[in-house]
Amino acid sequence: MSMDFCFLCQKDLGKSMPTLVMRSKPPGYTGAFVCPGKSTRTEAYSDKIVERATAFVDNVGYKRIGVKSDQEESMKALQSRVQTRSKAEIVLLNSKKYDSQSNGVAEQAVQDIEGQARTLKLHLENRVMKTLPPGHPVVHWLVEYAAEVINRFRRVSGGAPPRDRLRGPHRCRPMAEFGESVLWAADTWESGRVEQLEPKFSPGIWLGVCPRTDEAIIGTPSAIIRARRVKRKPIERAFNAEELLA
Repeated sequence: MSMDFCFLCQKDLGKSMPTLVMRSKPPGYTGAFVCPGKSTRTEAYSDKIVERATAFVDNVGYKRIGVKSDQEESMKALQSRVQTRSKAEIVLLNSKKYDSQSNGVAEQAVQDIEGQARTLKLHLENRVMKTLPPGHPVVHWLVEYAAEVINRFRRVSGGAPPRDRLRGPHRCRPMAEFGESVLWAADTWESGRVEQLEPKFSPGIWLGVCPRTDEAIIGTPSAIIRARRVKRKPIERAFNAEELLA
């Protein structure tokens, strides 16, 4: 498994967004998420980075795995902390100094995430007829969804996509477009009682899919929730800039 930081920049954004990109090869399974910063040593936010990276390593499912990065101090610190927390036996590997090609898997993963995230962003902006504000939380979710799109749909050399290679062939749940306004249904009513006369579906924004459970990730004004049942709206009502950026 290879990992590296990249820096995603938007127009009018004062600084780039540090993003950790990870890829297991085989099967080419990819993960990416925006980080508050690049340091992985003692900063308060570093615990969250280590937690997310460890969860990705464990979810791949190998009992013994090599984790490779470059020789930057922040990456080596991240490697060591993941090695301590992970359930798997981790062998630490580092690429040669000043030779990005020696960590080519991570370099390719970074390029794939940058390209897919750019495509999703431009498509969504075209749908809502508005530019996404720099640093908005929707952009953070978009980066994670870019990795999930690669895992579910990108086929290399005519083979199965990375998610199928990792988990075996399976039925893919119906998907919506990123940022689309959808209707989602809770599994139970908040009161715990059956409320037949109350609406079963509530409005929300499609932000992605949980890799482990296949549940939809929905953004609402009050929280981020997971939902099994999701309905799409007619295309003329499916994208609303005010609802998306609220």
